[in-house]
Amino acid sequence: MGVYMKYFNKVKNSKDPYQIFEYKSYEIPFQEIMLIKKHTSESVTYALYSEEGMVYLLTKVVIRNNCICGYGNYSRPYCRIEEINNYSLDTLDKDAYNWYMTQAR
Repeated sequence: MGVYMKYFNKVKNSKDPYQIFEYKSYEIPFQEIMLIKKHTSESVTYALYSEEGMVYLLTKVVIRNNCICGYGNYSRPYCRIEEINNYSLDTLDKDAYNWYMTQAR
């Protein structure tokens, strides 16, 4: 059984260290998204979402019906909200691509 958030379910005691959230679809309204961006050179679209002071990196997302849609297993905690200014778009691109490739393996 997972720990429940607004849009994701955290996996408890996963045998896979890269599985943080359950493989469950989500739809997050645009007004709750901090950033949506297509990777500069790869075909990966990612977004940043914040809940309770934590910023989450959402990869392999699509835009549908004024929402960001994807699956929880392509998402992960990224940083505390107060730390987000320490990251450049280049760093976000690199981190988003690396996380996507980790999950796509």
